[in-house]
Amino acid sequence: VQSCFYYYDANGVKQPGQYTTVGLWDDDTSSDDDYLGNAFSDVNGCFEIGPVDNTDDEGGTLDIYLKFVTSSSRRTVEATNNVVYDWQSSTHNDVPSGTYDYPDQEISNTNVNQGAMWIFQTMRDAWEYLNAFNDPGSATVEWPDDSGDGSFYQVGEDVHIETGDEDVPDIVVHELGHNYMWNIYGE
Repeated sequence: VQSCFYYYDANGVKQPGQYTTVGLWDDDTSSDDDYLGNAFSDVNGCFEIGPVDNTDDEGGTLDIYLKFVTSSSRRTVEATNNVVYDWQSSTHNDVPSGTYDYPDQEISNTNVNQGAMWIFQTMRDAWEYLNAFNDPGSATVEWPDDSGDGSFYQVGEDVHIETGDEDVPDIVVHELGHNYMWNIYGE
């Protein structure tokens, strides 16, 4: 399976979903869906997953869908209930064998959770910059945090971004900076 993934930034401009985790799933009606594999999108938001056995345990060929997740080994964006944000494509039933060109996917610019992708991409930018000098480690952002405390870093834990700050990269990077300093230098 090959495709590309896009989102709309805070200015409404379509951007590639760079280095986003993409999962491939088989949609089953008689049991839990089957996980088939994953990949990371590249700098252009494109990815390829496979090869996979195109035999469906319910008969015929696979009924596939894609899941795009704001989590990787170095960065995660999750809701305050610790659930990672994801977006799921429509299911394509009985796909043919061979390379399957899944239509390009995008997060609608009206999706209420698009801010999670804005934060995820800002985290990627910050990590890539710092990693050129020293591996800053990993970070988790909880969004939206509507505790009334503003955006902040909870020492030794997570970055919290309040509603309205998801589209302000300076705030996200500032709070990430505290997290990365803690990772590198500790107390």
